[in-house]
Amino acid sequence: MGHAATAYAVARTEAEQHGNIGEQAIAQAHLALTYAFTNPARADREVTLAERLLAGLDQRATTLTAQIAALARDAGTPGPAVDDRAALLRTEITTAEITAAALLLELVLTLHHTVREDDAAVRNEPSDSFCRSSRFSIIDW
Repeated sequence: MGHAATAYAVARTEAEQHGNIGEQAIAQAHLALTYAFTNPARADREVTLAERLLAGLDQRATTLTAQIAALARDAGTPGPAVDDRAALLRTEITTAEITAAALLLELVLTLHHTVREDDAAVRNEPSDSFCRSSRFSIIDW
């Protein structure tokens, strides 16, 4: 993950040097996601920057990546907030038909339920119907 963080930071810097805000936002969203898995405190700053860079851009997949990064950052948080946010994201992802985001969301939910030691939720994750639907087939990859 350290190599990924470095690569995304370099990509963001290069995009900034070339004045390409779209590429800068993409790299930043992925940087935030990387830190969400390794350093939640740092991820908070990275998510905030991703959201700032995405403001005014029309990049649905990158926006979803940033939102999923925020969810991953909060993995293990007690209460229904993470699951509620995930349900909203699932609806948005289904509407947008973005397979990669669907699978990433399910990975983050599995992390969340694993951290909470909720084995039943991990086994009963709605990912079966969500990711195996005709729109979200693993074969699409």
